[in-house]
Amino acid sequence: MSIFRKKHTQQTGEEQAAAQPQEDVQGTDDPQSQSDNQLVSYKTVDHINGYPLVQQTIEILDGIAVARIVKANTVPTATAILTSKPVKFVEPVTKVVDTVANSGLILTEMVIPSLKSKTYQRLGEEAMIPYNLASKAMNKTVDTTVSLAESYIYSPTHNQILKFRQYYNEKVYDTHGKPLIRGSLDPLVSPCNKWYESLINKSFPEGKEVPTNGFSNELDRSFALTFNAIQRIGSILNRKSKETVLAPCNYAKHVNDVLNVNLDKQDDLSLPKSWVATKDSLQELNNETIGYLKSFAPLGAIPTFKKKGSASQNAAVDSTATHGVSEEGLEPQNGSGADQQTDQHIPTLEIHHADSIEAN
Repeated sequence: MSIFRKKHTQQTGEEQAAAQPQEDVQGTDDPQSQSDNQLVSYKTVDHINGYPLVQQTIEILDGIAVARIVKANTVPTATAILTSKPVKFVEPVTKVVDTVANSGLILTEMVIPSLKSKTYQRLGEEAMIPYNLASKAMNKTVDTTVSLAESYIYSPTHNQILKFRQYYNEKVYDTHGKPLIRGSLDPLVSPCNKWYESLINKSFPEGKEVPTNGFSNELDRSFALTFNAIQRIGSILNRKSKETVLAPCNYAKHVNDVLNVNLDKQDDLSLPKSWVATKDSLQELNNETIGYLKSFAPLGAIPTFKKKGSASQNAAVDSTATHGVSEEGLEPQNGSGADQQTDQHIPTLEIHHADSIEAN
C-alpha cells in the first residue's frame, strides 16, 4: 500500500515543470481580477456628458489651472473608491437607480427639447432678450420722433428760409446761396476751422472725418466739427471704461494662462510639481509687474532705490577714478613703466588665490 501511495503522490521533475506554466497562465489571465479594476459605466452619466452645455463646461474647467490640479490629484482617489469592493457589492442597487434616473432624463428631454441643444451662447442670447427688446423699442421711438420733427418742424422752416434767401438774392444782394451774415464770415472762420480740425485729429485720431463740402458756410462746419469731437471723446471714454471694468477679469485670465504654461512644463500635476509651477508663475508675474512700473518711473532715477555699496568699495571706486584721471596726462618715456606696473599687480593677484589641497 505504501508503494502504491508513493507512486500516486510523488511527481517527477517533468510533471512539475509542465504544471508550473499552467498555474502562471491562469494567474495572469484571471478575468475576475481585471473586472475588479474596471470602472462601472452608468447610463445617466453618459447621458449627461452628451449635453453640449456639459461638454462646454468640461472644456472650460480643463482650461483652468486650479481645476486641472484638483482633477489630477482627486481622480486616482475617486477611481480607487469606485473600484473598491463595497461599491462593487452594491452595484445591483446602483444599476437600478441608474436606470430610473436615465428614464427621468429622457422624460425631461421630451418636455424640454432644447435641453439637448442648449449652449452658453444660446443662454447669453436668451438672457439678453429683455434688453434687446427694450433697446429696439427705444431706438424705434427716437427714430419716429426725429422723423416727425424733421417732417413737421425742420423742413417747413428751412424751406421758408430758402424762399426768403432767394427773394433778397434777387431783389437786394446776391449771396450765391449763402447766408447774408454768416456767409460773409467765411474768410475769417475757414482758417480757424482748419486749425480746429487738425487739433481734433491729433488729439482724438479715431473717428470719422468731417467733409469739407455740403455746408452752406464755415460756421455750420464748425458746429459739425464740434459734434464730431464729442463723438470721438465719447468713444474713447467708452473704451477706457470697458478696459477699466474688465481689467480684473483680463488679469485673472493672464494669471491662469501663465500658470497653465508652467504646469505644462512639469512631468505631472502632483502637489509638489504644482507648487513648483505656482512658484515659477508668481516669479514671472512679479517680474512683469516690476517691468511695468519701471516703464512709468525707472527705479534707478529714484534715490531710495539706488544700490548702496560698502564704504571700502566706494573708496576703491573713488580712488580708481582719481588715479585714472591723474594718470591720463602722464606719458611714460619707455615701456619700463608699464612693465613695472604689471609686475606690481602680479603678486597681489597670486596672494588672493587659495593654496591647492592635495588629494589623500
